[in-house]
Order: sequence, then C-alpha cells, then structure tokens
Amino acid sequence: MESFFKSIYGFALSFIWAGFASLWAQEACFEVVPAVTCNMGTVDVVDCTVGAINVSYKYSEEEGFVTRTNNTYNTPGSFTITQLAQFNVNGTTQADTTTRQVIIRETP
Repeated sequence: MESFFKSIYGFALSFIWAGFASLWAQEACFEVVPAVTCNMGTVDVVDCTVGAINVSYKYSEEEGFVTRTNNTYNTPGSFTITQLAQFNVNGTTQADTTTRQVIIRETP
C-alpha cells in the first residue's frame, strides 16, 4: 500500500512539474543583431520564443506591431524594440511582451 501512495505521489509531482514547465516556457524571447547590409542603421530580430502562435514587433511609437523581422533606423539614437508573442494555453490566447534597447550610431 505504501508503494502505491509513493507512485501516486511521484506521478502527481511529475504532472505538476510538467505544468509549471509549460507555463514558464510561455514567454516572449528575441535577440537583435546587426543586419548584413551597407546600411548601418538596419537591424534584424531573431525570435527564440517557444510555442508562440503569433509573434510581432514594434520598432517605433509611430508604427504599430508588424510581423517583419528587420527595420532600418535613419537617424542615430537609442530605440526600443518590443516583441509581442501570443500563446494558446488550454484554449485561451495569452500574450507576453519583452523589449530590447538598440543604439544606432552615426556612420563614419
């Protein structure tokens, strides 16, 4: 009887752990890399989100969220890129955002 309860307890813990792991994995993730172009103000974003059903980016306040994975900044300065990732969790759409700062320097 004791081994029965141990096995049930172990199963319950593994089930709970799997649930927490799936919740923790549901977060937005991306990196910004310089684009390989002649224009120094162009950046690419590389998505590392796990399990998202939709991913979009906001490169400036003037522009809404878009799905393209690159942007060109025409003036030097500090810019914020925001990623919006949407997930399907038990039939419900949930979202997470994360941001990265980009510094564009004046070209020589």
